[in-house]
Amino acid sequence: QAILECRGTPDFKWASTTICAEQATSHDRMVVKCLGSFPSQMMHARRLPFNAVSGVSEGTSRFRTFSVLTPATNVVQMDASPASRMFDDASYFAGTRMPINEATTLHPRSYKDPAMYDAEKCRVFETSWMCVGTVHDFATPGTVRAQTVGRQPVFLARGEDGHLRAFKNEWRHRPGPVVDSSICERKRRFVCGRERWCYSLDGSLASAPHVHASQRGDFGLLPVRLDTFAHLVYINMDGQAPPLREYLGCAADQLVEHAPLLANPSEMVVAGTKTYRSKSNWKLLMENFMEYYHLPSVHPSLCAVSSVDAHQRTQGAGMNTSFITRPLSSGGTPLDPHSMPHLPGLTGDNHVTAWFHAIFPNVFYFCMPHTMFT
Repeated sequence: QAILECRGTPDFKWASTTICAEQATSHDRMVVKCLGSFPSQMMHARRLPFNAVSGVSEGTSRFRTFSVLTPATNVVQMDASPASRMFDDASYFAGTRMPINEATTLHPRSYKDPAMYDAEKCRVFETSWMCVGTVHDFATPGTVRAQTVGRQPVFLARGEDGHLRAFKNEWRHRPGPVVDSSICERKRRFVCGRERWCYSLDGSLASAPHVHASQRGDFGLLPVRLDTFAHLVYINMDGQAPPLREYLGCAADQLVEHAPLLANPSEMVVAGTKTYRSKSNWKLLMENFMEYYHLPSVHPSLCAVSSVDAHQRTQGAGMNTSFITRPLSSGGTPLDPHSMPHLPGLTGDNHVTAWFHAIFPNVFYFCMPHTMFT
């Protein structure tokens, strides 16, 4: 059930109407049958004398307009938001689903419409494998960090048993975050300062006033699906994405072929990090990484290491698109292939090749013979 909350003139006595049934029609409209009735003159005029706001339950959309269909059935029709409809319009994305060398970009509206971004939070970020950090960030038992994925607050914690886990960032007995800091910090346990519920790092309820030990197993923190690959930590909010290795597809195979140590994060260390704050839509960042047409004018020094003509685009199984540049040459930059010792395990042309992998929706792997950037 969802609640249709009606706000408007004081002449109307109801505070809310409960929606008891809903049905998606072939016209991409949500039709809901409401308990109760509306005044007959309002039904005849096919209008509502108030502003209506939908109370959205998990997984539903926000709605733009409301109109009455017929006074006989008391059915209210709600048009899904334009951004939501675009996700279900096959023609809208047809150009983006062509082979990579024929594909087009999205409509400009997709990059600047706030409603589209709101829809992406639900339809993209909460259904994909999202990178949320590096294994190095959580190297020590007791390390925890909170963040938001899509619309959902989550936190990650390295347990005393060495396992890294993710949880919904909300107490089980009351609203409010378990972890407040978006910066890594150390914890031994999580204690609610109000009711003194205490959770272990593994998410189990360790103690709670007036809660019998036999009941504690019913009130553990809600887990979020987590996996790691090539030193990065991924989570999947809805739990429905394919296994991570399958999701990465051929990019995972190519990464391990490039440097076998990528399959074992414990053999890698983070040499340094740098944060950039870009005032742009996330899709523009992804597309900027995936194309190299701009290199001669924006990054001319890179062309000394590898010319545009030496780039080759590849795309196979999985949620990725990639390209390689070969052969690399020495151009007097830190990226020169012989500026540092090469990664162990490299074979053949990988000594003169750079790999660039874009993993949908928020990961880049840039592999040189001697270094990996993510």
